[in-house]
Amino acid sequence: MQVRIIDTVARDSFHEVFNAALLVMCLRLCGRAEYHCHPSQRRCLEQLLARHGYAGELPRVAFRSVRVVRREGPAGWICRYAAAALRSGWRLVRSRPDELVVFNYNNPLALPLLNLLNRMLHRRVLIVCHGELELLAGRHPWWRASGWFARILRRTFGRKRLDRNMRFCVLGQSILHNLRPYLSEANAPLFFAVDHPGFFDETPASPSPHDTLHVGTVGQLTPAKGLDRILRLSRRIPVPLTVVGRTYGFHDHARWPGVRFVAGTENRFIPRERFEQETAALDYVLFAYDPGSYRLTASGAILDALNLGRPVITLRNDYFDDVLRLPVGYVVDDMEEMASLIRRLAAEYPAGTDPQFTENIARLRREFAVETVAERLREALAAFVPELKNPQR
Repeated sequence: MQVRIIDTVARDSFHEVFNAALLVMCLRLCGRAEYHCHPSQRRCLEQLLARHGYAGELPRVAFRSVRVVRREGPAGWICRYAAAALRSGWRLVRSRPDELVVFNYNNPLALPLLNLLNRMLHRRVLIVCHGELELLAGRHPWWRASGWFARILRRTFGRKRLDRNMRFCVLGQSILHNLRPYLSEANAPLFFAVDHPGFFDETPASPSPHDTLHVGTVGQLTPAKGLDRILRLSRRIPVPLTVVGRTYGFHDHARWPGVRFVAGTENRFIPRERFEQETAALDYVLFAYDPGSYRLTASGAILDALNLGRPVITLRNDYFDDVLRLPVGYVVDDMEEMASLIRRLAAEYPAGTDPQFTENIARLRREFAVETVAERLREALAAFVPELKNPQR
């Protein structure tokens, strides 16, 4: 059978790792794919798949070009989501009855339209949920776009009856558990969870030799992801702290001489190769996300740490407790404990990391590998799409 993957939101490298992993999983399960996306996203996917040894899969993909609004900022994203909703609906109408239709991003503005259309079309539809689920838990002013998006999601999931030919995938069992209160009894059976898939190199790179302990963060760093905590932490530890990723909601780099910002004062986009090189140079990757955050969304940054074999130091929260089901570093209760731990590790450097961390990282890499998650996806969809193939090579 063929799968039709529709992405009317992404440009450039937006969600590129997950989108590429989902493409490979769908090819494993269905054999062929028709992929609708913006040309800039296509280039990123092709480069990423080639870098991880999956270039041989690309001949089985027929790419179709999608126009995506380029404008940034709140108004730009509203325009992007609105245009994407219409384009998603049109491509659902154009799909064939024998296809599995996959939307790799749950656009809140598209959801009611897709639900309405599929009541008439009866297509088998799979929608993957991401960070938009966090809107369900937060409080948002009614006059902001986030408030309208949250209201749409709450009504659609909790009050409206979703079409029985639709399924919703969330990326983690803890997320599914925390999502249950927002789902109506009729809609809850349509939701299931698999792990966030990732690409993992054969042998993780060892950190470059240096004179002192190196710690840092990976991925975008925002106030919601502990930006303020990380900046304050840099003044309480005796070692360099590196931010490998762009920062949002922050511009005054000069006030923080103890922090090295890889993106620079211009907050430049970091190419994937440079990103992986900088991450591999860290002895520990830090996560200072709010303990109440990531209850309803996954983090790709933790997979970057696992891919490059880096142990972690993280504040405790539901999602990381789920992902770090084996010890691969240290879980702390507050920033004071994190600072104290880093000071101790710096004093012991270069004692090395616990060998158990390395063994457990290897085990988790196998659990989150594309082929393993593809098998879990097949099991979850077995009754819905019985034609799916065994994903093993």
